[in-house]
Amino acid sequence: MLQRNFYWELKIIEPTQEEKIQYIKNVAKQNGLKIKLEDWMINSIAEKSMIEIDKTLIRACVKANKQKLQEINTDCFDLEDILFNWEKPKADTKSEYGLHQLNSLIGLKEVKEQIRKILSYVEVDGMRGGQGRTMLHMCMRGNPGTGKSTAARIISDIFAENGVLSTQRIFVEVGREDFIGEYVGDTAAKTRKVIQQAIGGVLFIDKAYSLVQGTNGYEWIETLMKEMENDREDLCVILADYPEEMEKLMNATPSFKNRIQFFMDFPDYTVEELYEIFSKQRKEDFLELEKGCKEIVLKYLENEVKQNKENFENAHLVRNLVEKIKFEQAVRIKENGSDDLYTIMPQDIKNVVFAM
Repeated sequence: MLQRNFYWELKIIEPTQEEKIQYIKNVAKQNGLKIKLEDWMINSIAEKSMIEIDKTLIRACVKANKQKLQEINTDCFDLEDILFNWEKPKADTKSEYGLHQLNSLIGLKEVKEQIRKILSYVEVDGMRGGQGRTMLHMCMRGNPGTGKSTAARIISDIFAENGVLSTQRIFVEVGREDFIGEYVGDTAAKTRKVIQQAIGGVLFIDKAYSLVQGTNGYEWIETLMKEMENDREDLCVILADYPEEMEKLMNATPSFKNRIQFFMDFPDYTVEELYEIFSKQRKEDFLELEKGCKEIVLKYLENEVKQNKENFENAHLVRNLVEKIKFEQAVRIKENGSDDLYTIMPQDIKNVVFAM
């Protein structure tokens, strides 16, 4: 089924710094807590977006309650909660949200740099009096869980916010079933229909090589190439697949590679990056690690990376690890009658990694 996501631009008035500070104090008061922080710390927290402020306050209140405190103090925060340390774009930049999301991705240095170069071209071309439009079709090559789908959605946001394409936030994500028909001619018609849905935005095709395999694959690729050329100034087609499969796709027909302007490689994450992903995910669930947990997780990740498995799962591996650890923690809490819902013990992790 064709999945089409529309994002309508809403004008939301951001609260002032003073209003955010008052909001922080009110939340603490509603939870029966006082604020005992230096002014610069409160100001730093208030510089965040309201969503991030809420996340930070939830973490702080949970820690205060766990420690049976009557106040929110520095012990209730991680350093990153207090320091607002991502580089803010200039005030007149249109892409604040999209670039913030891009910068927040772990790793992917070359991908981030390539997207910034595309934006530089658009800006300079606009200064010359042009429309800032160019052929933007891309290929993303990488193993599972390396961030291809996430990056594609962020690119859609960035393009919309900077006027790279004509409409606001159209992101269409499709697969083989959305293109390939049952009889000759049906595939071409379905392909043209899908592309028309994405005009002015981004069309993301995951596991793209699967579309040229089997019946009507040639019909799909010929139709796609024609439409990519016809709508090259107001459509960004992003093809994603594993490196070997993407190479086969590019060789499926001689002129296909010429339709692609940008090739982005998504390498496997390092052990350090995988642990950073692990930390980010467990913090989103407000989970804390007991002493000794980090070493167990790092050793497990090191062993997985050393095995150098084909189509290594990357972030998917970490996501599954976190979910299984949460399961083991829940079993332990019920069996022991514990009321600590937010602490991960070393045994919780050992029960998972030794069973995998």
